[in-house]
Amino acid sequence: MLQLTPRRVLALALAVPLALVPGCSTGDPAPAPTRAPLPDGVALEVSGRPVTVAEVDRLAETLLLLHPVDTLPARRRRALADHVLPLAAAPLRFGAARDDALRRAEACLTEVREGGTPEGAIDWSGAVGDLELEVLDRVLGSSVGAVLGPIETSIGIAAVVRVDAPPPDGSDPRAVFRLTGWRFPYAPQGTDLWDFAGLEVRFADADWRDLVPRNVLARFDAVEPAP
Repeated sequence: MLQLTPRRVLALALAVPLALVPGCSTGDPAPAPTRAPLPDGVALEVSGRPVTVAEVDRLAETLLLLHPVDTLPARRRRALADHVLPLAAAPLRFGAARDDALRRAEACLTEVREGGTPEGAIDWSGAVGDLELEVLDRVLGSSVGAVLGPIETSIGIAAVVRVDAPPPDGSDPRAVFRLTGWRFPYAPQGTDLWDFAGLEVRFADADWRDLVPRNVLARFDAVEPAP
């Protein structure tokens, strides 16, 4: 009977291919998994929530009234940093409070459209530069008597507005939109709406990423493609 001396045990161990030893491999390390590109028409996603190019460009078009000499990239930059990113992060940051505000705004919208005037109505009239961008975007092109909402704004509120007079087209910055509004805040007063801790942002490509100021990108836990 063959006896396994220490020398023979060592020889047998050396003869076993490393590939057969658990945890050992002689090949190259497996490449890191790659994620599929974002779908066509999507500019970015915040922790999995997509934002389309159309959504960005709609606000960029409205910004033309406020910044008529800005190029499209400059207006996209304003739209992304000041509006799109806080809005995309809101469902993840404010969850149930946002859902409740939107439900109350929906109920208000129904009541106003049925001819009622719910409590909390405010005079929301103002010129182009006075209105929240998201509100301005919705009232442009509307008609007198229109009731619009829920409108979610980047300052952390859901809103309903009623157009009380024929709205101007926005070409005259002094012309006033006559509006009655109802506000349903979901972000606590004093909240930093650009606190993106715990979130990641993924862009369709580096061109979209480079539109966002670096100090804004730095507030996310992860950015892809990396700056």
